Amino acid sequence: MTPVLAAVRTAGNRYCDGIAFRYAGLSAKDETMKQYDGLGFRPLKELPVGAQPRHLIGLPPKPPEVKGTGWTFVCGDARTAAWFVVEPIDIAARGFDTPYYRRSMVMLEKIKAQPGITKDQILQKFTEWERNEIYPPLTPLVAECLLDEMTHVKYIELRDGKYYLLERSLKTKYRSPCGAELISSTQGFPPGLRTPVREDSYGRTLRGFIESR
Repeated sequence: MTPVLAAVRTAGNRYCDGIAFRYAGLSAKDETMKQYDGLGFRPLKELPVGAQPRHLIGLPPKPPEVKGTGWTFVCGDARTAAWFVVEPIDIAARGFDTPYYRRSMVMLEKIKAQPGITKDQILQKFTEWERNEIYPPLTPLVAECLLDEMTHVKYIELRDGKYYLLERSLKTKYRSPCGAELISSTQGFPPGLRTPVREDSYGRTLRGFIESR
């Protein structure tokens, strides 16, 4: 459980959506195929006779056509056979992630003020002191990572190298650093007065699903 939670928290769906095995469907041992695949397996077109569906959750017999989200782990106790799916639903906003979240939200405001802005143009909106003296330093690589994360959870979208807000970011609520004033992202932030912090999030939020068979 812990490795899956840690990986999804860090990388979101990017941790698992590129794993080819996930989309290859079921297979069976077949030594006659070793000359082709190097190991000796053949793809199955349907569930094998006698297979228990509860043992095949997450492994469809036919290769899926759409990439999946989240990742899974299974309880090792055969009496429960609990199957868990964990997926990211938001970006981190609490604890040690707070500085990164604040950087993300300030960049979000730049995109709101100028839809279609590029990463380099976003960086130019900050003074040298704002870029380099506030942690984390807003280097091009840090900015790219944070923008990519916001794209991943659908706060923004990237089209032809330019960033645009998505509906989700317009519905997000923030509060001032002291927590005394709740404001909406649609109200904007006077420069230097407010640093947005998510009101309702704590750390990278994960949603877990449990199916018992």
